[in-house]
Amino acid sequence: QIIMGSLLGDGMIRIRSTDSACFSLANQEQPEYLQWKIQHLPLIDFRLTGTRERPRYDSEYSVEFKTLRDRFYQGNRGYRFVPEDMKLTALMAAVWYMDDGNLGDSAYQDIQSPQICIKRLTHDRDKTNAAIKALESLHDDFKGQVIMSGPSLRIKGKVAETFWGLICEYV
Repeated sequence: QIIMGSLLGDGMIRIRSTDSACFSLANQEQPEYLQWKIQHLPLIDFRLTGTRERPRYDSEYSVEFKTLRDRFYQGNRGYRFVPEDMKLTALMAAVWYMDDGNLGDSAYQDIQSPQICIKRLTHDRDKTNAAIKALESLHDDFKGQVIMSGPSLRIKGKVAETFWGLICEYV
């Protein structure tokens, strides 16, 4: 779940050949969060490939990560996309939010609306709709409550409390 949430946010898959790839994590602004992710993936052997100032950790190369790459990337373009059949869990949503989320603009409502930037994801309209659909899959009340707001997905204020309640144990 942490890997899947990361692939929606800051994580990436680096390809080495036609049949292997590695999972890569980096976050120079939040080094403690980067370590939290690595500690919660104990079965993956990560090695530091960046610098102390710009840490990046890469897993070993494997066929499994190449399979995930094929699911999240199209062709050789760098943009990722959300698979059509993606069903989020609270942990996946929390990781995605911690990677690329913010509190949004609260000018319209009493509670701040969570927003998740999707600039790393493709801007193809059908694929953007898949990102909305994935976020809506988190809870039945989210249907029709996730909208595009600039380069971000925004959860409308009236269900924001539900979103916070779902992810709070991980954030």
